Amino acid sequence: MPARECDDVMQPEILFLILNYGVLLPWALLVLAPRWSVTRALVTGGGPIIALAIVYGLVMLLAPMSPGGGDLPSVARVLGSPWGATAVWIHALAFDLFVGAWVVRDAERRAIRHRWVAPCLVLILFAGPAGLMSYLVLRLVTGHGAGLPEHPAALPSPR
Repeated sequence: MPARECDDVMQPEILFLILNYGVLLPWALLVLAPRWSVTRALVTGGGPIIALAIVYGLVMLLAPMSPGGGDLPSVARVLGSPWGATAVWIHALAFDLFVGAWVVRDAERRAIRHRWVAPCLVLILFAGPAGLMSYLVLRLVTGHGAGLPEHPAALPSPR
């Protein structure tokens, strides 16, 4: 499909709204029911994240955007277009949801009470890196370290 036809199939504003509201269900599951089998199958299993990555790839391939470069004017030009802003937003939605799912899995491995993790998840949803930092601080305060080891043998023992 040529780039010009992407606007005929979907307007960036519609896709933006669909995805923006569509991620609220996975986030609600992470915050309210992190150990539910549906949450594990759908969210921490990666389904919505993979779907967002596919949509992101399609937007990057098919949407009419000016080519970007590594300099600020190029990035500003891409962000200044509806499709460019939508692509960057999808990028943020996917990565924030990935981080949220990782936090839920990591907190469970470390036996950190979810009532302390839930505010971090809300902050990740609204402020990405600040939410991740709040979770790392929570880990540090609860004696679980602030590093990012994944292997169980590398996990510190709680105090």
